[in-house]
Amino acid sequence: MDMHRPVYKNEEIALVTRTLIVSRFPAFENRILEAFRQSSLFRELCEDYQRVFVCLSEMSLQGDAAHSNDEEYLERLKYELEQEMFHYFKLYKKINH
Repeated sequence: MDMHRPVYKNEEIALVTRTLIVSRFPAFENRILEAFRQSSLFRELCEDYQRVFVCLSEMSLQGDAAHSNDEEYLERLKYELEQEMFHYFKLYKKINH
């Protein structure tokens, strides 16, 4: 078994999640990959972000004004998750430099 290769419950979901996060924050790609590889908490944070991102995307496609309160809540949650990710980006900058 390759000790440098991370083990995930579902590698396909992990790849999709990691790809989304890198596409949303391309300037932090190396830090994202390192944090994703080393931290299960960061992976969970990314999975939460992906779920919120998908929900918001689906709401946007539906264009239903009845979901405005839900959409507002999800936008705030997305912002908070992004702030938490930036915390990891800073942490992994310090570790890697």
